Amino acid sequence: MLAQKTISKKKIIIYSVILALIFAVVFLAYWYFGGQYSNEQQKSGQNIYIAPAAGLPSAGELGSALSEKILDNPLFQKLKIHGRLPVEAGAEGRTNPFEGF
Repeated sequence: MLAQKTISKKKIIIYSVILALIFAVVFLAYWYFGGQYSNEQQKSGQNIYIAPAAGLPSAGELGSALSEKILDNPLFQKLKIHGRLPVEAGAEGRTNPFEGF
């Protein structure tokens, strides 16, 4: 029969101190690097409002202008179609994929 090993009180104290140090380091790192307060704005309690910039085009206007620039680009117009378009899906695989072979 196997005898159960006992851990000495000295090792228990050493392991407890090491574990306490690890918890302390993790807690301090969490607190220092953004646990409770992550920036100065949160510390001061002030709300910061950033107003939208005036004179900039909306996303829709910008998107349509960008697409026109791309379509009018000579490099885009030199592209060639390789293959048949539109791509059609043919019959692939088995009708019942869960059926055995």
